[in-house]
Amino acid sequence: IDSNNITTSGIAYGVSISLSAHNNTIINNIINITGTGTVNRGISIATVNNTKVSSNVINLFTAFSQAVYLSAANETNITGNVINTSRSSTPGVYLEKSASYNTLYRNAINASVTANAVELITAVYNNISSNNLSADDYAIYLSSSKHNNFDSNFMTYKDFGVYSSTGTNNSFTNDIITYCTNSCAASFSDIFLGT
Repeated sequence: IDSNNITTSGIAYGVSISLSAHNNTIINNIINITGTGTVNRGISIATVNNTKVSSNVINLFTAFSQAVYLSAANETNITGNVINTSRSSTPGVYLEKSASYNTLYRNAINASVTANAVELITAVYNNISSNNLSADDYAIYLSSSKHNNFDSNFMTYKDFGVYSSTGTNNSFTNDIITYCTNSCAASFSDIFLGT
């Protein structure tokens, strides 16, 4: 799926790959998700292995949605994308249901309205490195996620830089975490690890 201009309205996915349709490439697309519906996705990858998502521009203008969604997806390479979300509860990248061995590398992710840049829910053995993450809530949110590696990410946040709930054995190395500088409420914390 290469060099397309995709715009949706209502309740829709820009690109959806599922049901063991393995070994796909999604590259150089412009994806705009608009309208008033919720539970929209820019790119949805479910129960699929070996997908490359590279050099796309993804803009979401709907609430309670995900720009890039991985569910039980393995060995996905998400590299060099520009991802913007501008409605509440709309993370840039969302991994769940044992999504594992996926890579997020050198992406620019901006979740500008009451949202997290990256969310991992029961996700394991993923590598998130060298990304620029900006979030109105949490730069990185983990719940019940284990053995994930975060390295050399630059994070700007308003609530928490990293918030981990019931997660274990996640590693953070050389990450830079910065509280926002303009129009900010009181800061909570750079890193919260809890149960």
